[in-house]
Amino acid sequence: MTVPVGPAQTPKPPEPAEPGITEPVVTVHRFDGKYLCCDRERALVYVQVGQDKAEIQSRPLASTIPAADTNAKNDAKRIEVPAGETVAHNGKVFLCTARELLVIDTECRIDWRFVLPGKADNGEQLLGAVGFHDGKVYLASRNEPRSDSSEKTGHVYTLDVTTGRQTGFASLRGGFGDQPKFSSKADIIFAANTTGVIRYNVTEQRQTWATKTVSVGPHQAAGYDFLFTTMANGFGAVYEAGGDVFLAPSTVTVTAPATPFFIDATQEHGLLVPTSGGLNSYSLVLLKHRNLTNRSQVWQLPVKDAITAAPVIHGGNVYFVSGKVVYRVSAATGAVCWKQTVSLNANESLTGLALVDGELRVSGSGVLVRVAERVDPHPRQIFFGGFGTWGSR
Repeated sequence: MTVPVGPAQTPKPPEPAEPGITEPVVTVHRFDGKYLCCDRERALVYVQVGQDKAEIQSRPLASTIPAADTNAKNDAKRIEVPAGETVAHNGKVFLCTARELLVIDTECRIDWRFVLPGKADNGEQLLGAVGFHDGKVYLASRNEPRSDSSEKTGHVYTLDVTTGRQTGFASLRGGFGDQPKFSSKADIIFAANTTGVIRYNVTEQRQTWATKTVSVGPHQAAGYDFLFTTMANGFGAVYEAGGDVFLAPSTVTVTAPATPFFIDATQEHGLLVPTSGGLNSYSLVLLKHRNLTNRSQVWQLPVKDAITAAPVIHGGNVYFVSGKVVYRVSAATGAVCWKQTVSLNANESLTGLALVDGELRVSGSGVLVRVAERVDPHPRQIFFGGFGTWGSR
């Protein structure tokens, strides 16, 4: 049978991989619940056990891979906690309920707790642990008005991340808006709500600017002076003091949070943006800019499946996940150094990515993938100021 084909095209040859790089070693761990974080020996998992109840579980990991859990004892530890929103930071879990913050370590011990002041029915509720900076954790809250004539207010509590001692407090007139989604960079908190984006400086205790826009989507990433996010329709945009800037034509949508970074050699800023150009058309795009309205594309790497987690940039390399494949590519050129397919079950997907203790930690619901590779004894530190969120470990 003859199969008709289109006109012959000469594909562009891929960039050669860097010399001397060997494929990584991969270990897959499975469990019930939501992976939160881990140290070298134990992983913390959040498991919902009822409408208002949950467990934080500490599960053993082997100290080295690829031995996986074969040498680890089955000594899972548990602590029952109220159901709430969780954020991981430096190997600990910060769990927020409406009135209380619990900080839990990898031994399932409560390190410290913070309870909102005042009576339980005073109208104030925690919105979450919304940022970490310089040994401090920032908690945001809202105070619902008790009458139609009262104004909504927002509060920011600054606590010592080690002891829980309160070191600062500030109020924000009007609050953080309805259904805010928070991102942070250093001492800057961004709140993207249904009517706009607010930039709040914790050190100066003031709102520095706000923009109005349509509702935003789930993919956010904070620079110091701007917030990258997706619109409700999936288009990528950046918000800054002067307004908003669309990053791509209307045919291109964003599949995961972008990663802002700083190029030390050229004093330029950049964004790594996971994109989709339509059905089965996915790419990772590197943009650089001295200002957001004057930007240029450095490279674009097509991949088979959607990129589902914010890329990580470290030591001149970019790590990202496309479907079941983990990539390491050159940050300067986009050349693929290695790619590794992970054996996943049909119902598993990878939505989180972090670089911890020299390992990549790739996670999804009920699964953690640990990726280790040969360490370059002389890395070239080209990029600095890589993106970090409350979810970074």
